[in-house]
Amino acid sequence: MSRQFTILIIADPDPNKTRTLHQAKLAAENLGARLVIVGFEPADDSVVDFGSRLAETVARELGTFDDYELAIESCDDMAARIVERCASGDIDLIIKQGHRSESVFYSPTDWHLIRDTKAPLLLLDSGKAHRKLETIMATADVEEDSPEQRALDRKVLDYSVDIAERFGSALHVAVCVKTSQILSDLDLVNLHKREHAHAPKVREIIARDYQDYGIAEANWHLHAGAPEKILAGMAQGLEADLVVLGTVGRKKLQGLLLGNTAEKILRNLHTNILVIKPD
Repeated sequence: MSRQFTILIIADPDPNKTRTLHQAKLAAENLGARLVIVGFEPADDSVVDFGSRLAETVARELGTFDDYELAIESCDDMAARIVERCASGDIDLIIKQGHRSESVFYSPTDWHLIRDTKAPLLLLDSGKAHRKLETIMATADVEEDSPEQRALDRKVLDYSVDIAERFGSALHVAVCVKTSQILSDLDLVNLHKREHAHAPKVREIIARDYQDYGIAEANWHLHAGAPEKILAGMAQGLEADLVVLGTVGRKKLQGLLLGNTAEKILRNLHTNILVIKPD
């Protein structure tokens, strides 16, 4: 007997906010999943009766949906506790409200989860959390011709195609021909010529490795430039409600900004983001 798909929801610190619960319920109903809802009680006791208030919000938001469990935790390191909770491999998806500002981008907790969790992580954007998934943009690094990157790209596309089919969404795939932002800013490279020069190879790779997904050629978008700028621009141009990207979660650098291309891209995206890790 196969194990039931399980979604872990990190409840918002404000027990009255329901965006994360709303999306989790939609996903659970669509996937036939069970929900594990974890609320972390504020250490400074800033929210009176946090546990009971969150339980009331969960019951009200989920309505007749009853395949869930609710746990209230109190610890200093939320991210470490979630990573520990997911270590057994029984969590198939994590959903969390992304917390960002123009100066910090994402919180330390978000970066920790992006870097260290093995389960796919869905970070909800406050401006699009309640919108329907009309348009999905997946990313593929077809220039990196290695078995590991191909496997990660296919995993990203597997998730993207499945979500698009379940929610009736339009699916687009963004491919970036990596180009130095400095060279571009100094007009030392012609981006259109780079795109034109790389297009035949990209089409060949798509036909060889990704044709089985049945994604129309018009829905593959190739642009040259710095990935963190180009992919964010494509997502905005497509009005993507969800961006699906793969990240290897490097740990070589410490702090918020880890130097990973995927994390640079995350800083510029203003939409819901699904982060996929390698197997």
